[in-house]
Amino acid sequence: MKDKWLYWSHRIGLFMVIGLIIDFLWHYFRPIHPELITQLYEVCYFNFSWTFVGYILAAMQTYIWSYIIVGLWYLVGNCCKK
Repeated sequence: MKDKWLYWSHRIGLFMVIGLIIDFLWHYFRPIHPELITQLYEVCYFNFSWTFVGYILAAMQTYIWSYIIVGLWYLVGNCCKK
């Protein structure tokens, strides 16, 4: 069970980080409502800024959240089994 949790957390984390990179690139090439996008990132990520360090921290937080979400998914799934 632990191996499945780690396997899926890693895969989903990489998928979410790739999605975040695509989102950053999309915003870079086609900036629509930059104030709104900045506010959304500031709400979603701790200490977000439009710097390289800010991108790395956002990617790390996204990857960590995948472990938390998949862990909760397995926890709830195990509690609801008959």
